[in-house]
Amino acid sequence: MILSHALRIMLLSLIVTIDCYSQRTFNYNLDIPLKTIVLPEILNEVSGISEIDDEHVACVQDEIGTIFIYNFNIGEIVTSHQFESSGDFEGVAFIRDNHIFVLRSDGRLTEWQNFRSEKGTRKHHQLTLQTKDNEGLCYDPEFDQLLIAGKNKPENKAEKNLRYIYAYSLSAGKAGENPYFIIEINQVEKMAQNKGIVKKELNKKGKPKPFNFSPSDLAIHPIKSTIYILAAEEHLLIETDRNGTILEVLELDPKIFQKAEGIAFLSDGTMLISNEAGDKKPTLLMFDSN
Repeated sequence: MILSHALRIMLLSLIVTIDCYSQRTFNYNLDIPLKTIVLPEILNEVSGISEIDDEHVACVQDEIGTIFIYNFNIGEIVTSHQFESSGDFEGVAFIRDNHIFVLRSDGRLTEWQNFRSEKGTRKHHQLTLQTKDNEGLCYDPEFDQLLIAGKNKPENKAEKNLRYIYAYSLSAGKAGENPYFIIEINQVEKMAQNKGIVKKELNKKGKPKPFNFSPSDLAIHPIKSTIYILAAEEHLLIETDRNGTILEVLELDPKIFQKAEGIAFLSDGTMLISNEAGDKKPTLLMFDSN
């Protein structure tokens, strides 16, 4: 088949566009936050965030069973909503119409409908996950589901190189039997090495520690629909497609990201990353999409 000149030009343009997109999907300058906000002391161990609207985020604190609604335009916690006294709470996901979920590290989801009202109802869903420590939680509006990131290796030791991302269907009220997709650590390492990201941490014996990736939170880009996954311990941020294919690996500067435990996006693509205090102060960083 002989293609017309115009059609050949159109196809070539499409191929170049796809190639450029595959090489450059990440469009945030992580070295220069648009805004750095120091959070209140009560959020020293802020472990997860979720966007409410274009001026509020919901926050959870690692050891306190309370949802804090923070207005980042005025720099204040405007309301707080207690659902439990204490626990290891790692993620929060606002759905819509004051419907919110909180993730406990052992895989228990607390569902709270109409959480701003005294008439709100709460119930727990204990998920059977293949990882014991789970930290990331976000809402996926495209498929009306929650995504949950397992922080550590699955219980099957043969799969220690894998990190599971699970999906919890809101309509079915349950998680799938298999992971939604899987992150292979050696693939993250390979891309990191290709980009010159070399980890030099040493163990107690003075030998280099093996490369690791321990998800601390995740969020879905509202425009591209790609998935961003944080790893606070390794100071890494990756971007994947819906199949878990790694599109980008970025190193986080420890001076800016002392312990990046939460990530969320505003509707216009502005990225929010929260840091636990560590030996500094807790912060909420805002990054404008270039």
